[in-house]
This record gives sequence, C-alpha cells and structure tokens, in this order.
Amino acid sequence: MVFHFNAANCIGCHSCAAACSEKNALPPDTAWRKVGVIEGGLWPETVRVNISMACNHCRTPVCLKGCPTRAYAKDPATGAVIVDSETCIGCKYCTFVCPYNAPVFDPAKGSVSKCNFCIDRQAEGLDPACVAACLGHALTFGPLQEMSNGNGPREHAALREIPGFPSAGITRPSIRFALGDHLPERLARLDSVPLSYQPSSNGTGPKTIAAIAASPKKARLAGSVVRWKEAEAPLVVFTLLTQAVVGAFLYLLAATGFGPAAGWASAGLVPLLGLGMAASTGHLGKPLRAYRAIRNLRTSWLSREVVAVGTLFGGLAAVAGLALLAEPAFADFRPLWMAAVAPFGKWIGWWVGGVGLAALFTQAMIYVIPARPYWHDRNTAAQFLLSAVTAGPLLAETLAGLSATIGLNPAEWADPGRARIAWTVSLAGLLAQGAFHADHLRRIASTRNEAYLSLSDIVGKYGLLTAARIGLWAIGVLVLALALAGYPSETSFPVSASALAIVAAGEILGRGLFYLAVVPMTVPGGAFFRNKLFESAVLARAKERSNGFARP
Repeated sequence: MVFHFNAANCIGCHSCAAACSEKNALPPDTAWRKVGVIEGGLWPETVRVNISMACNHCRTPVCLKGCPTRAYAKDPATGAVIVDSETCIGCKYCTFVCPYNAPVFDPAKGSVSKCNFCIDRQAEGLDPACVAACLGHALTFGPLQEMSNGNGPREHAALREIPGFPSAGITRPSIRFALGDHLPERLARLDSVPLSYQPSSNGTGPKTIAAIAASPKKARLAGSVVRWKEAEAPLVVFTLLTQAVVGAFLYLLAATGFGPAAGWASAGLVPLLGLGMAASTGHLGKPLRAYRAIRNLRTSWLSREVVAVGTLFGGLAAVAGLALLAEPAFADFRPLWMAAVAPFGKWIGWWVGGVGLAALFTQAMIYVIPARPYWHDRNTAAQFLLSAVTAGPLLAETLAGLSATIGLNPAEWADPGRARIAWTVSLAGLLAQGAFHADHLRRIASTRNEAYLSLSDIVGKYGLLTAARIGLWAIGVLVLALALAGYPSETSFPVSASALAIVAAGEILGRGLFYLAVVPMTVPGGAFFRNKLFESAVLARAKERSNGFARP
C-alpha cells in the first residue's frame, strides 16, 4: 500500500495534518504529517507547490535497519513501518538516518513516534485519516501497482520524486507523485533553508533534483552561537574519549610491545573509557534502558558500536589486571593460571588493540549516512581515526608522566625517552587532519546540496568557533614542532601535558562543529510551521510578553 500525492490538487489547507494529529491524539508540539511549501517564477506567473509528507513506509526502511533496539517492525500485509515507543530508548538515530524527517522525538516520553499508516483504519477497510480528510483529493491511497501504473489521480505514470523530495534511491519510499505541467526553472524553499530545486523536465517524468545553496557571506562572520545541546555534548565526550583511549593503547603497543607499559596504561585508560561510556547515556531519552541497544547486531551499526566499545572496556580491564598481578607486590594474590596465560600476553594485547580499531570503525559507520551529506564522506572515518592518532600518544605520555610524578614508575611505563615518538606521531596526525579537513571543504564547496549549507554555516554562523578551532590546531602544531626541535626529553611531561590540553580543546571544538554544522536532508517545511526563523520570532515575542515588553 502506498500514498499518492497530486501536488496540483493540494491547496495547503493542512486538513491532512490536523486529521492525523486529532486521530492519534498528538500533543501540540508534535506532528506526524506536515505540509511544506516551495515556490518559483516571477509575478504574475508564480507557482507554489505544496508537499504533504509523513512517514513513507519505505520498502527498505533505514530507520528499521539502524535502530539498535529493534523497536521498528514492518507489517507484511500493508507494508507499514511501525515503531514501538515502549521499546525505543530515545537514541534518536532513526531521526538521523531518515531523509524525510518522519520520526519525531518526544523529550517528555524519551522516545520517538511517527505515522503508523493508520493500520487500524486499514483493517476496517478505511483510508488513513489524512487521506479521508483531504479536501482537494490531492492525497490518495492504494496498492503500489495501481498507484504506480497511472490509475490514480493522474493519467500518466506516477513520479517517484518531485522537487524538494530527497532521492528515492535511499529508502525506496512507498509514495508516488503527480505534478502540474508547467513549472518554473527553479523552485525555492520558504522555510528559511536556503535551497532551491531545479526540475529536470519541467514537470514531467522523474526528477533529478539539483539543490542550489546561497553563497557564504563574510558578513556572517560577525557572530557564532554555540548551543551545546545541539552539539550533542554527550556524544562529543563519548567519541573523543573512546578514540583517545584506543590511540593511547595502540601507541604503547607499537612503541614498546606488550610489556608493563601497555598494562599499566590500561589501568589509567579503563576509567577514562568508562567515563565516556557513561557520558553517552546522556544522549538517550531513556538512559536506564541503555542495555537494550545491543538487540540489533545484524543490521545496526549502533548496536555493533555498543558491543565493540563494551568488549574494549572488558579487554582493557583484563590487560590492566594481568599487569598488576605480574608485579612482585601482588605475588601472593597471583592465581595459578597466570603462568599459563603469561606467554600469550602479547597476543592478548594486540587482540584488544584490534577490538579498539573495530570500535573506531563502527563509530565512523554510524555517521556515514546519505541523509546527512556533510557526514556521508570519507572524511568522517579519517577524522575519527586521526583523533586517535593525534590525542592518543599524548594521553599515554601524560599518564606516564603523572605516574612518575607520584612515584608509580614501573619498568617501561614512564620512559622519558619515548616522549619524542609520541610528539612525532601526534604532529603527523595534526598535519594529516588539517589536510583531510581542507580537502573535504574543497570538495563540498563544489556541491550544491545540504553539505554546501554545512560549509556556509562553518564559515558563517559558526565562524568564530571555526576560527578558534583553526587557532588551536596551529598552536598544537607549533608546540609539537618546537618540542621536537630541541626540548629535553628528560623534562617531557610538561610538554606532553600542555600539548594534550591544546589538542583536546581543539578536538572538542572540532567535534562540536561536526554535530552543529551538519544539515540533514529533509522535505521542505512551511512558511510558518517548521520554519526556524518564524519559530525564533514567536519565541522572542513570547519572551517579550513574559517580561512585560510586548509590542502593540
């Protein structure tokens, strides 16, 4: 079963959205069906196209595939994609991967909800509430074959895409379209998102959408607003700590082999990784239900990440335990099996390092998704790996210096001569990081999609944040280069700690930008509803009223 939307018949009355909200008793700030607007042409030959959109109940739903708790299911009889809000833990990953902005997160309930295809009405032989309420018969409903063969409201074959609709190839959505026969060369959004769409054949046949973004302006460098709730602060902490821990452990394995250094490092890395794992639950709507996130290992990279990072935590704890038990002071507590395990210690260490690399890979794959073009790039995986290369060695040497400072200095652990290796690796990581970033921005500068809007935000809306990030990167490169040029290795601890602080600050800003600047694929909103400029104006007016400064 599929929807068929005839844009030429839609008058923008929003009856479909109202009927959906009423039928499902949705709160005022939640809408499963929305009506967006695009328009173009010159007066008096202007054209406005309304787009009524809810969940498209895709044939290959990315929400179902990505959900770590298996809260989504597809009804074989109707094709409906249903979400169980009770099973959902509020990770919001479905809202990341859906290109149509269909799942809606409710902070009060800590879970997502969305259109359920009115399967209860279908069971009674009735059309969905939105279809039944449509005044212009723009929205109809029926079997896929009937709607795709032109037996719906249009005589010609139905379209799979229209301007403003993301590529159907991502999810194979269960919706078909019809358009008017005369469209202007360009149709612009009215929801404050500076994108316009160019029909490929003036309203007939499938559409190849070209998104044209407004050029960045230097005037927008005047300010940079950082809202860390939007920057996903729990995920910033989790991803960076995981990557730094993996980088530190692999650095020590490569620099010393599996010796006391790697074991003693694990004792310091375990609590850091545990802190990151605990921080990640702050992103969830239901933190106490985080254990459900391992239910979908078959298709969800998020489930795989949870298992990989959890295994890494256990592996580091085991390596730390083996190192501590190997110390003479713990001879009386050493179990009999230690002698049998000792010859395999090196292989255990490299296995834990391999698990760490797997954890980084799963983290990257979570974000390489078509619905977020800025993330859907090789640069995402490169930056996650380079964060480990850059911060890891400095973290290891800083922990080594701290252990020496407090008198905890086992063989091979706090080795001052090893610091120059760490500085070299971190400096190479910083230089590679800058090269990858520059190449990424150069490539998306030639695009005309949502990734270009991300670039516009990076140099405009978040210009000051970007400048600070570049400044910290440059300072980190300078400090490490000067250290390598002649700083005595015997006094390496202050250099490693200072460089780590600089690099960490830069990584935090960079990862915040990673979440702040991304612009998702989505269907256009209306001139009022789902328009950030309008919503901000309404909030500002409400604040004025509450403060007694309301204008007449």
